[in-house]
Amino acid sequence: RLGPALDSLLSKVIPVYLRELPNRMENLDAALGSKDAATFARYCHGLKGTSKSIGAVELADLCSEFEMAGYDGELPSRESFESMRELAEYTAVALMQTLKERASQR
Repeated sequence: RLGPALDSLLSKVIPVYLRELPNRMENLDAALGSKDAATFARYCHGLKGTSKSIGAVELADLCSEFEMAGYDGELPSRESFESMRELAEYTAVALMQTLKERASQR
Protein backbone atom coordinates (compact mmCIF):
# COMPACT_ATOMS: atom_id res chain seq x y z
CA ARG A 1 0.00 0.00 0.00
CA LEU A 2 2.91 2.37 0.68
CA GLY A 3 4.68 1.66 -2.58
CA PRO A 4 7.96 3.58 -2.97
CA ALA A 5 7.52 5.22 0.42
CA LEU A 6 7.99 1.84 2.11
CA ASP A 7 11.80 1.95 2.05
CA SER A 8 11.78 5.43 3.55
CA LEU A 9 9.38 4.31 6.27
CA LEU A 10 11.42 1.25 7.04
CA SER A 11 14.71 3.09 7.21
CA LYS A 12 13.43 5.92 9.43
CA VAL A 13 10.54 4.75 11.56
CA ILE A 14 11.32 1.14 12.36
CA PRO A 15 14.74 1.80 13.93
CA VAL A 16 13.10 4.29 16.29
CA TYR A 17 10.39 1.76 17.13
CA LEU A 18 13.01 -0.91 17.81
CA ARG A 19 15.08 1.43 19.96
CA GLU A 20 12.05 2.41 22.08
CA LEU A 21 10.42 -1.02 22.36
CA PRO A 22 12.52 -2.34 25.28
CA ASN A 23 11.82 0.79 27.35
CA ARG A 24 8.11 0.59 26.55
CA MET A 25 8.04 -3.02 27.72
CA GLU A 26 9.94 -2.09 30.91
CA ASN A 27 7.38 0.65 31.61
CA LEU A 28 4.54 -1.82 31.13
CA ASP A 29 6.27 -4.32 33.40
CA ALA A 30 6.71 -1.68 36.11
CA ALA A 31 3.06 -0.61 35.89
CA LEU A 32 1.96 -4.23 36.11
CA GLY A 33 4.27 -4.82 39.07
CA SER A 34 2.85 -1.82 40.92
CA LYS A 35 -0.70 -2.89 40.00
CA ASP A 36 -1.35 0.48 38.33
CA ALA A 37 -4.02 -0.40 35.79
CA ALA A 38 -4.51 3.17 34.53
CA THR A 39 -0.82 3.65 33.80
CA PHE A 40 -0.63 0.20 32.25
CA ALA A 41 -3.52 1.14 29.97
CA ARG A 42 -1.83 4.41 28.92
CA TYR A 43 1.40 2.60 28.08
CA CYS A 44 -0.58 -0.01 26.12
CA HIS A 45 -2.28 2.79 24.21
CA GLY A 46 1.06 4.26 23.14
CA LEU A 47 2.52 0.92 22.11
CA LYS A 48 -0.69 0.07 20.27
CA GLY A 49 -0.43 3.18 18.13
CA THR A 50 3.20 2.79 17.19
CA SER A 51 2.80 -0.93 16.56
CA LYS A 52 -0.19 -0.38 14.33
CA SER A 53 1.62 2.32 12.37
CA ILE A 54 4.43 -0.04 11.40
CA GLY A 55 2.17 -2.98 10.65
CA ALA A 56 2.70 -5.00 13.85
CA VAL A 57 -1.01 -5.73 13.94
CA GLU A 58 -0.96 -8.72 16.29
CA LEU A 59 0.95 -6.77 18.94
CA ALA A 60 -1.28 -3.73 18.41
CA ASP A 61 -4.39 -5.88 18.89
CA LEU A 62 -3.06 -7.35 22.13
CA CYS A 63 -2.17 -3.86 23.36
CA SER A 64 -5.71 -2.74 22.56
CA GLU A 65 -7.16 -5.63 24.55
CA PHE A 66 -4.93 -4.88 27.55
CA GLU A 67 -5.60 -1.16 27.22
CA MET A 68 -9.36 -1.55 27.43
CA ALA A 69 -9.07 -3.90 30.40
CA GLY A 70 -6.70 -1.47 32.11
CA TYR A 71 -9.13 1.40 31.75
CA ASP A 72 -11.67 -0.88 33.46
CA GLY A 73 -9.20 -1.36 36.31
CA GLU A 74 -8.12 -4.85 35.25
CA LEU A 75 -4.56 -6.01 34.71
CA PRO A 76 -3.38 -9.06 32.77
CA SER A 77 -1.85 -11.98 34.60
CA ARG A 78 1.94 -12.14 34.71
CA GLU A 79 1.72 -15.07 32.29
CA SER A 80 -0.35 -13.04 29.80
CA PHE A 81 2.09 -10.16 30.06
CA GLU A 82 5.03 -12.49 29.43
CA SER A 83 3.21 -13.70 26.30
CA MET A 84 2.97 -10.07 25.23
CA ARG A 85 6.69 -9.61 25.89
CA GLU A 86 7.45 -12.67 23.75
CA LEU A 87 5.28 -11.29 20.97
CA ALA A 88 7.12 -7.95 21.20
CA GLU A 89 10.47 -9.75 20.96
CA TYR A 90 9.27 -11.81 18.00
CA THR A 91 8.03 -8.62 16.33
CA ALA A 92 11.40 -6.93 16.89
CA VAL A 93 13.27 -9.87 15.34
CA ALA A 94 10.94 -9.88 12.33
CA LEU A 95 11.37 -6.14 11.84
CA MET A 96 15.16 -6.37 12.05
CA GLN A 97 15.10 -9.16 9.48
CA THR A 98 12.92 -7.05 7.20
CA LEU A 99 15.35 -4.15 7.47
CA LYS A 100 18.30 -6.43 6.63
CA GLU A 101 16.48 -7.91 3.63
CA ARG A 102 15.54 -4.46 2.33
CA ALA A 103 19.11 -3.22 2.74
CA SER A 104 20.52 -6.21 0.82
CA GLN A 105 18.08 -5.60 -2.06
CA ARG A 106 19.35 -2.08 -2.71
